[in-house]
Amino acid sequence: MKEFVQVLRLHQQYPARLIEQAVEQAISYGCAHFDGVKHCLEHLGEQADRAPLLDLTDKPHLALVGNQPLDLGRYDQLIERYAHL
Repeated sequence: MKEFVQVLRLHQQYPARLIEQAVEQAISYGCAHFDGVKHCLEHLGEQADRAPLLDLTDKPHLALVGNQPLDLGRYDQLIERYAHL
């Protein structure tokens, strides 16, 4: 569960398509854990730029968007739903 959340947090720095590629690559290498995904992501990141950080200084009402606490109960529900697969 912790590693899943770590992978989700990578979305703060990398575009979703790059993370998806890294996850698929890590699975194909047999290292489907956070460190494996991160390694693949860094390798892929050498070939593509990171997603730029948004400058929200002129939009202070948006500063807290995306900084809300994570509701990990949703991930527990997913794990329970697919545990039998």
